[in-house]
Amino acid sequence: MKRVNLLKCLSSLILLFFCLAIAVKIVIDFRVSNFQRVSASPLIKTLIFYENKPDKFLSLFRELPRKRDREYFFSSAIKSGVLAYSETSSEETILHLIFRKNLKHKERKFLLQNILKAGADPNKRNLLGNTAGDLLIELKSPQEEGKSYLRYLLDYNLDCNAMRKGIPFLQRIVSKTEPAAAKTYLKICLLYGADPLIKDLKGKSLFDQIALLEDEGMKQDLRQTVFEVLEFNYRKLLANAFAIPGNTVISDGEANLEGLLVSLSHRKLNNLDTEFYEGLAKEIEEGKGKFLQKLIANSSKSMKEKFKLFSDHEKKELANILIETNLAMQDSLSYWHKPKKEVAEKIQKGEMVALKASASQHLYGFVVYKNKLYVCNKGYFYLQTPGVIKLDINNADELPLFLSHLTSRMPVEVLFKKEDPEGRTYLEKLIDSRSRTVYIIQNLQTVGNCTFVNTSSMQYAILNILLEERLGLKVKERKELAHVIKSLSKLHRREKLLQEYIAFHMKNEGSPLDFHLLVQIGTKTTESSLHDLFNRTLLANWLVVGGKEFIQMNLAKNYRFKVNSYKKPFSKKSKTLQVTKDREALPRQGS
Repeated sequence: MKRVNLLKCLSSLILLFFCLAIAVKIVIDFRVSNFQRVSASPLIKTLIFYENKPDKFLSLFRELPRKRDREYFFSSAIKSGVLAYSETSSEETILHLIFRKNLKHKERKFLLQNILKAGADPNKRNLLGNTAGDLLIELKSPQEEGKSYLRYLLDYNLDCNAMRKGIPFLQRIVSKTEPAAAKTYLKICLLYGADPLIKDLKGKSLFDQIALLEDEGMKQDLRQTVFEVLEFNYRKLLANAFAIPGNTVISDGEANLEGLLVSLSHRKLNNLDTEFYEGLAKEIEEGKGKFLQKLIANSSKSMKEKFKLFSDHEKKELANILIETNLAMQDSLSYWHKPKKEVAEKIQKGEMVALKASASQHLYGFVVYKNKLYVCNKGYFYLQTPGVIKLDINNADELPLFLSHLTSRMPVEVLFKKEDPEGRTYLEKLIDSRSRTVYIIQNLQTVGNCTFVNTSSMQYAILNILLEERLGLKVKERKELAHVIKSLSKLHRREKLLQEYIAFHMKNEGSPLDFHLLVQIGTKTTESSLHDLFNRTLLANWLVVGGKEFIQMNLAKNYRFKVNSYKKPFSKKSKTLQVTKDREALPRQGS
């Protein structure tokens, strides 16, 4: 009997022990997963940020055993609204700590991606003057890992032309990283638009820094990398600016450059547009200037008369339209890095928002203004007709989802695929659009020049929308004025890029230009100022390579051109090399 009672007692104790163990586990799991439910509570802020130290967050983050728990915890801290902006006593943000602490690659990648999405500033400096980029190049992580980290930072606008203690970022890469990593990092930064000609406080450039390396082979390799990428950048920009079809390729296996090239073209071409739009706006208000002269000279007789009748208020309004158009285009990639709700709220308030999207190896654009969505697409699954299509927005609640589709690179064919019996596309169904209007008909794009033509289509759409609303111009008038402004902006881009390309090669010890590209530019060019530049480009290569042989090799080989003055490269009158195109001159098949 006693033995039976003893066994019952033991079994009760064992059962109690298991119950306690299960209860403890439930409590622990509840406390861990509770981070998800207290996302914006003062508790999170108090526990992690009571001394404004994001390093406490990292310590707690790393102690959590499961990936799911760490993600819950991170999500809670993000929603508290302070993690992305908190600093330690040495002014270090969570971004600094991500590269300074010993983290596994998956942990660092997860934190980096999400903290940047939450709004962390990659250009914020700590007390030592380091940005997250500076700490990355000192991290000495494996090359592929470092490459992915750098691209994340650059995608969120890390300034790769910034200086630390008088030394440019590119020069710090050469001095602080291993040669193989330096080559990779330099290539990525240059593809994102970094300037290798920026000099440090001692007047030395990136090439001077490379010259200090002891390994002669590495010196040559890095110099070649820099020149190759700059050449590639210029070719891509020129192809975009002159609407030349086809894609320029780069060596060393850089295959997936889709979003990267959009970013590069966006930044450079927007900088050139800013020069033009701000310059023209200023001249319109002052009533004089070279941009204004070109605008009037290229306008019709009726538009010239209208310019004369513009009041001071109308001139001011036109100047504001130019500034607003440029600002909208400048922001057309920044929505990627802002919270979707914030961008959606701007749209719901009726503000002008331009959105560039890139997927399926194609760039297309959207302009949203006062509950109207303008689809700008001149090719590849265009909606109804190439050009600008106006849709009405009846379901603004789905705008964050629409923006998420764009940033996730949803293929354009999915957005424009018909989904219901009424013939509405997925996009129209998403925003509950019940009307579709052809706002502007444009020519179908050729293959490979979508970055330029659809960006240009977005500018044209914004100008038309604002000219109609602010100045009350009729359809014919607004289209003409918008077209002249857009054409002059395009000419400004072309002139500047061609000048820079020539100057780059003349400074680079006369290295040969991409003559095939230049011939394509020459056959598409009608403006006299560009003809002059083109002739100077031919002359530059004539002098470098050696006259007749160069022309025969580069022109006559691929194009049926008549080339005058083989023996005399200068004409007596113009002092430029004379190249005339045969009326029937066309590229040979397969050239």
